[in-house]
Amino acid sequence: YHYKWPTIAVAFFVVVIAVCLVQSITTEEKDILITYAGPTSLTGDEKLAIETALTDSLPEGFGDNGREGKAGFVPYIIYSKEEIQAAQKDQVFIDTVFNSSEYSTLNSQYKTGSCSVYLLEEWLYRELLKEDGTTERLKPLAEVFGETPEGAIDAYAVRLGDTELYKNSP
Repeated sequence: YHYKWPTIAVAFFVVVIAVCLVQSITTEEKDILITYAGPTSLTGDEKLAIETALTDSLPEGFGDNGREGKAGFVPYIIYSKEEIQAAQKDQVFIDTVFNSSEYSTLNSQYKTGSCSVYLLEEWLYRELLKEDGTTERLKPLAEVFGETPEGAIDAYAVRLGDTELYKNSP
C-alpha cells in the first residue's frame, strides 16, 4: 500500500513507452505525401481506397532500400466563402471555426514543404499564385519532370480530371 502511487506512475510510463515504441516500429514510412484540400468529406474507406490507388500508381523502385513505394494521403475539408454562403442559404450548417482551422493547417503545411503533391480546389490553387502567375510555394512541373507535361494548366498545375490516374481509378 505504501508504494501504490509510485507503482502506478511507473506502470503508466511503462505502458505509454511500450505503446509508443510499438506504434513507431510498426508504422510504415511514406515515400510521398499527397494532400487534398476542398469541400469533399471522405470516409475512412474512401481515404484508404485513394491512398491505395495512389500507392499503386507509383513507379517501380520508388521506395527506399528495394521496398515498394508507399503514398500517404492527407485530406483537409475546406469550403470557400461562396460555398459557405450557399450552404447557409440552403440552411446547411458548416462549422466555420473548423473550416478556418483546416485552412490555417493547410497554409502551415505549404510553408513546411512536407507535401509532394497537392490536389486542390481551383480557388485554393489560385490563392497560391501571385498576380504574375508565379508562386514560391510550389515547384514548377518542368523542374520535376524535365519539361512541362502535355495538358498542364500552367507551370505548376495539371487538372486531375485529365490524368490517366483519375480516368483509371474508380
